[in-house]
Amino acid sequence: GRLPGGYLADRLGFKPVAVAGLLGAGVAVVAAGLAASVPAFVVAYTFQALFVWGSFPALVHGAALLAPPGRREEAFSYLNLASNAGFALGPMAGALVVGHHFRLIFWVDGCTFLLFAAILALAVPALREEGAGRPVASLRGALALPPPAATRFWRVALGGLLTSMVYSQLGSTLPAELGRRYASVGWYGFLWTLNGAMIALLQMPVSRAGQGVDRRLRMSLAALAYALGMVVIWAARAPWLYFVAFAVITLGEIVYSPLPPTEFAALAPPGQGARYQAAGNLLAGAGSALGPAAGGALLTLAGPSGLWLGAAALAVAAAAVLRPEGGAGRAAEEKPAL
Repeated sequence: GRLPGGYLADRLGFKPVAVAGLLGAGVAVVAAGLAASVPAFVVAYTFQALFVWGSFPALVHGAALLAPPGRREEAFSYLNLASNAGFALGPMAGALVVGHHFRLIFWVDGCTFLLFAAILALAVPALREEGAGRPVASLRGALALPPPAATRFWRVALGGLLTSMVYSQLGSTLPAELGRRYASVGWYGFLWTLNGAMIALLQMPVSRAGQGVDRRLRMSLAALAYALGMVVIWAARAPWLYFVAFAVITLGEIVYSPLPPTEFAALAPPGQGARYQAAGNLLAGAGSALGPAAGGALLTLAGPSGLWLGAAALAVAAAAVLRPEGGAGRAAEEKPAL
């Protein structure tokens, strides 16, 4: 859903695409709850995912337009903070709803999408960039940057793919490995509580402290934090060490999360901001999809040491890809939203 969503957002404006995507997602998730068979559920949830991720580039591009150019990184930091607050509260609220009536969770979830759509429709201005609405003949034409900027764009996008593959292990292979090592891992959920609490407390102070430092350098250092966390997981022989690993990885996440969309917004030519957000985020999404499969295969073939040291090596590779190259790695000049 990302690429067509980004294309439509540049042609029609971010607001109608985001509102339509959220409305479609709300209807689709309710339909999933009403499904009478597994195939019907799969179809409904497929459409829900398409609508959600189709609206995502429009939402990110809209945030870049609404924020003053010099404060886009701060805006994306607030979005990361709010998103993680939702992830922290959602499972607890969802458990209460499911305990009352299982299908009710789909109605509640659908209503949150519809409420988000209503807020956007009624309270958010429909800003447009200069040059927005111009047709582009092909994807290659939509992502036509001069060589230095193109290199920077694809390096940041590739770094997103690699870091997503590493980060996805925390929710896929790590629980499996903990289940093998320990008879009971009831404390696993508290690792994510630590993650959410650190983001709530540190996201804005860390983002503000880092402003003025090269974005690519900060992304590279964040990837190295992921690598260190993976090494700590490999060496862990007591539960408290997993909390140390999560703290290190979460600090990397706090530094990293606002930076790629800020970089994409700065690099995109006028009228193509949503397409660049879509293309960059597409690779990060691919990393989240490929990571669990690759990690599971590596855990089976090479054991825990191969998995966690391999993930650390992948994070180091991401740091190398993201590193700045002298003057070419400096933050791209921000252009104003018109």
